[in-house]
Amino acid sequence: MLLQEPAGADGEVLRVGGFAKHDALDEDDDKRIESFPLAMAREGECVRIVRLQGGHGLEMRLTQLGLNVGSKIRVSQRMGGRLIVLRDEMRLALGAGVAQKIMVKRLQEHPDG
Repeated sequence: MLLQEPAGADGEVLRVGGFAKHDALDEDDDKRIESFPLAMAREGECVRIVRLQGGHGLEMRLTQLGLNVGSKIRVSQRMGGRLIVLRDEMRLALGAGVAQKIMVKRLQEHPDG
């Protein structure tokens, strides 16, 4: 059974099945956009990181790797729940748990542009 909760004020959660999708405000054009875990992104999809969920240590580690809020990345390869993502010229392998804690939004353009 699918459960749906309508999204309300900024940051409220929309639940579809067992996954939560979050609303965020797009800083570029002031429109409401839907964010989702990186783990749900398709192979070849370009996304922008909008939020890092998890502890301070995880946030620091991801930032050191260049995966900070605002970064544009492309999902290069999916292997089960694990992902290989591209950020500029760097390839990073992420486990399913970490990918679940990186909230992203879809982009139309290539991450370099």
